[in-house]
Amino acid sequence: MAQQRRRGKELKEAIYQSALDILETEGYKAITFQNIAKRAQTSRSVLYRAWSSPFILLYEAVRWKTFQNGNGSIGDASFDTGSLRGDLMALCQYFVNNSLAFSSEFLKVFLNEMIENPEISHLSEKISESNLHVIGKIIERAIIRGEIKHEVSNLVKLLPFEVLRYHLVFMKDDEVDDKFIEQLVDEVMLPAMTK
Repeated sequence: MAQQRRRGKELKEAIYQSALDILETEGYKAITFQNIAKRAQTSRSVLYRAWSSPFILLYEAVRWKTFQNGNGSIGDASFDTGSLRGDLMALCQYFVNNSLAFSSEFLKVFLNEMIENPEISHLSEKISESNLHVIGKIIERAIIRGEIKHEVSNLVKLLPFEVLRYHLVFMKDDEVDDKFIEQLVDEVMLPAMTK
């Protein structure tokens, strides 16, 4: 009896899982439409129709895995602990935990693609917009509580994301621990936001 062809959500999830499996077992260089199609038992034309590049497919697979793990989008989290310090700590811990779900190789590739591939520069803009939205809600609450009394620049708003991304890519995973987050919040973020 012939195997029934998968379609829709089932096929897409098989493709995503295949891409993630290849990344984990063979590394980013093996992420090609041919390898993903073979592992997912589908045709390359299916992938070419749905994704402009293997990287975009992998990026979507990583986002899919994040939602599968129950982490959701950073934009969906509120980080409302009752204080600016607590909110920033919660945000940074969430960001680190979410990032550690993926290999440092993927994070390096992701940053490299953002820099070198103009076709996907819109992703970088979307990520910055999402980060600004999340930190914006934290700052609004801090202003209402009287913890921040002036305008906070986008440079300062994006600082925790940029610092954490850099350290997660270039340092050892265990160096980006709770103590590091505490230092980042207490010695960099709070002084920059509250002056």
